[in-house]
Amino acid sequence: MDVPGTSVQVTYLYHSGFMVRTPGRVMVFDYYRDTPDGGKRTLESGVVEPGIFARNKGLVLVSHAHEDHYNPVIFKWRAPGRAVDYVVSRDVPVRGRECTSLAADQQAEVDGAVIQAFGSTDQGVSFLVQADGVSIFHAGDLNFWHWKNESTAAEITKAKEDFLSVMQSLEGQHIDLAFFPVDARMGEGYAMGAAYFIKKMAPKVFVPMHFTAHPEGAARFAQNIKTDTRIWVPGHRGQEETFQFATR
Repeated sequence: MDVPGTSVQVTYLYHSGFMVRTPGRVMVFDYYRDTPDGGKRTLESGVVEPGIFARNKGLVLVSHAHEDHYNPVIFKWRAPGRAVDYVVSRDVPVRGRECTSLAADQQAEVDGAVIQAFGSTDQGVSFLVQADGVSIFHAGDLNFWHWKNESTAAEITKAKEDFLSVMQSLEGQHIDLAFFPVDARMGEGYAMGAAYFIKKMAPKVFVPMHFTAHPEGAARFAQNIKTDTRIWVPGHRGQEETFQFATR
């Protein structure tokens, strides 16, 4: 069991969108749904209000330009009195905005946070962020997207090869907190990629994502897998959980 070290608060925003708060900053990953669940625009309804960056320095990351991972509204969050840095995949259309664009296998340091971009099995990249004593991985659309009930044998073989290639590039990385797709819409074997990732990388905490408003498949996966990794399945937008990670 980890001894108390760095406290990390995670808020589920929607689909693959999360807010991660450490003692040093607020990080937002793959934010796209900017309409609240309910009448008020609050974090509890799954919406990021930019005032939070007046009290905390911000780091906003976008894994790729698909509309279920990226909303240009994020670039309105930076303003006088609000310190927000942006790190995006190279495919995201930034239109001259001030940000750091990364391709797979590139790295950047932004205000004390080290961000490494790894490959994906769809568009864009996955991110490994090391900041405030914590290592956080956001997979973006990295997964074993085999669509077993629909794809040909050759397509499944290619999907597996592509996935294993990216996983090989991650070997040796320490991960405290991981966000990774567990999307039951894929059908049979929908969680094969997630199970492999947990076995291979042994993150301290694993958070399923990419399930829109239907966490049931992710919950079944969490119930059935045998692992020492702690798995947290958020059930609704705005749900929060706090984790403690040993200082490294």
